[in-house]
Amino acid sequence: MIFVIAEHAENRITPLTRESIAFARQAGSDFGQPVTVVVLANPAGPLVDQLKSAGVDRVLTVEDEAVQAYSPAAYNHALRELIARESPFLVVTSHSTQGLDFMPGLAVSLRRPLIAGCVEYAKQGDDLVLTRPVFNSRMNLSVSPRGAPPYFVTLAPGAFPADEDDAKAESSATAEVVVGSVGFQTLDRRRQVVERSEV
Repeated sequence: MIFVIAEHAENRITPLTRESIAFARQAGSDFGQPVTVVVLANPAGPLVDQLKSAGVDRVLTVEDEAVQAYSPAAYNHALRELIARESPFLVVTSHSTQGLDFMPGLAVSLRRPLIAGCVEYAKQGDDLVLTRPVFNSRMNLSVSPRGAPPYFVTLAPGAFPADEDDAKAESSATAEVVVGSVGFQTLDRRRQVVERSEV
């Protein structure tokens, strides 16, 4: 299974999430993995409606006041529980300010590799090979993660363009919607995001 962690703003799925879905659909086809989009939001309904025909297998939602606004602590708390329950092969999100904020800590907490800012991928035999720029984008580095999955991946904006019309045309069925539950009782709420700005 491939987890795509949805980004959203003002009850709209972001274009970067559409790109993450495009990557996941390609990789899912190559590796025989179903695609699940994870939506952490309160309410999640308006976002689910935008994802049902995105060419994915499932939309998994978690609705709680803890994720009413973005919080790296709440995201990591929820995702650790969902990952333990679902055992995905890949966990994917965009290489955005939000992705850079929560994904490194999530990967470290689970002691799994993070390949950040990927611009290409390939299947070599049974191995996943991910390519990312290094040395201020003067060179590309190809990496094949080792050890047990999940592997964590952030995708460079624009690397995997999304074509919404193609996704809808190729989707023969509406995605299954699954309402997940996460226990937030032990969440440390002392740190909160006060303001976000995209540059």
